[in-house]
Amino acid sequence: ITYEGSYVAVVAKEILEPSPNFIVVYDLQSGTLFKKWKPTCNSVSLTISQKNMCVIAGLEDAQILIWDLVTGIYLKNYYTPV
Repeated sequence: ITYEGSYVAVVAKEILEPSPNFIVVYDLQSGTLFKKWKPTCNSVSLTISQKNMCVIAGLEDAQILIWDLVTGIYLKNYYTPV
């Protein structure tokens, strides 16, 4: 949830769908879907950066993906093998 309580980001999965899970952002003021992203593999962690309003996801293949929360534009990715 963003600091001011405007948005919440969650990882969701279609129950009968074999594809990876996806990330959705809901607008809490209107109660509607705001953004939806489908990474190439499952997300295992998710956060919203309060400082620069970015959604940051950690994927099971060791990637870190970053999107701009407001525009939805994909900004950057990092690969960090464990």
